[in-house]
Amino acid sequence: MKQRKGCGKKYQQGLSLIELMISLVIGLILMAAVVQMFVGSRVTYSMQSELAKLQENARFSVDFISHDLRMAGYWGCKEHDLYENGIANVLNDDDALYSGTDWYKPLSFSNGGAAASESDPPASDSITVKFADTENTCVVDLDDTDAEFFFCSEDHTFTKGDVLVASDCSHMAIFQMTNTNNNLNIERIVHSSNEGEGSAQPGNCTKGLGIPVDCASTNGTEYDGWNQGTVIQLLKSYRYFVQDNDFGQPALYRSAISSTAGVAGLSNQEMVEGVESLQIMLGFDTNADDTADCYSNVPADCNASEADVVAVRVSLLMRSLEDNITSSPQSYMLEGEEITPDDNRLRKVFTSTITLRNRVL
Repeated sequence: MKQRKGCGKKYQQGLSLIELMISLVIGLILMAAVVQMFVGSRVTYSMQSELAKLQENARFSVDFISHDLRMAGYWGCKEHDLYENGIANVLNDDDALYSGTDWYKPLSFSNGGAAASESDPPASDSITVKFADTENTCVVDLDDTDAEFFFCSEDHTFTKGDVLVASDCSHMAIFQMTNTNNNLNIERIVHSSNEGEGSAQPGNCTKGLGIPVDCASTNGTEYDGWNQGTVIQLLKSYRYFVQDNDFGQPALYRSAISSTAGVAGLSNQEMVEGVESLQIMLGFDTNADDTADCYSNVPADCNASEADVVAVRVSLLMRSLEDNITSSPQSYMLEGEEITPDDNRLRKVFTSTITLRNRVL
């Protein structure tokens, strides 16, 4: 029987130069596509990451500023008009604590001025708010003005050197606590005018808390109205401003009253990095309806005065810490003007309007 001849298997004998070149070209095309996808993903990730940081930092900044602005002018009662020209401030004048502060003004504003160049934002403004802290309150059970102290209805957590506010809804006084707490008398708050080594600083010019303040008198002018309706709270004074931090990055700062070992002063706290500019517009109530009718940083523009401010519009210009996030300079709008920077940082403006509750209630 004949064996049928089958087709023999053909084996590849080699790789031609043309086939090799085609393979290399295909490989390069695939590699270029992969690299392009990687670069695109990296750019997108960097952009989204920086944008998320901007938004979170802006939220944090606006939350802090909004909270303090809503508290501005709270002194324990809603009758804020009683305090505009009737605050007894017996603190000794001290540059470390005062720095030009008018304690009777719950809101103070400073205009930063024009920009340094066309590619820069306007110089940053600053704003200062003052109010009584609601977290720690002493309800006065007994006051003895001759003995220069108050007795609280229960133990308090104030310490020597704290700057305090006393209010009975008819009068108000700002003073420094001068005694050291001890286990036998933590309910007592002393407002003496003692001087010398170990005394509170800047201290009180008199133990009297009346109006007008008479520092030349040992007792000062005492109130007639201190009674069991009096509350004592910690004085809060916050100034928000922008300056470069130790790493050369613009940041939002808050200046606050602090007290250490009986010595009170102002300390700067860095709040948020990446805040390039803080812009403030004041909302003026021009028809006595407790609603802002005109926004400006100059009262005269609205034919109004500082007493007519019922709202504050805050604009924060946030920028990325890293440069070259965008492929070209990114223009932005701030206070109605278009600004084109000279770098490739990511920027975004966040604006919030806050009603001053203690001005409209």
